[in-house]
Amino acid sequence: LHCVVGLFFYAKPLGEIARAGFFNAADKTPARDGAFWFMFTGAMLLLLGEVVRWTHKRTGTLPASLGWGFLALSVVGALMMPVSGFWLVIPVSGLLLRAARR
Repeated sequence: LHCVVGLFFYAKPLGEIARAGFFNAADKTPARDGAFWFMFTGAMLLLLGEVVRWTHKRTGTLPASLGWGFLALSVVGALMMPVSGFWLVIPVSGLLLRAARR
């Protein structure tokens, strides 16, 4: 979801990065910089999600610290940026905590 939203909201700066040839093109303007970090964060979240899925599938549980960490970060993020997707991470934190109790 993060990457799909990023493609929509950052279409123009992502296009600029692509037209510039990618190399050393991300931090030329604040918009490009923001687009890069938004999309890069989305990719990292996908990788983290895969590790969480793999771990849960193999062990049947997850560490509670993961759920509590996501909850803390999402609450702080939502307070600092109320109009953001941080609110969507709060329910995910609950799912992580529930998986940790099994």
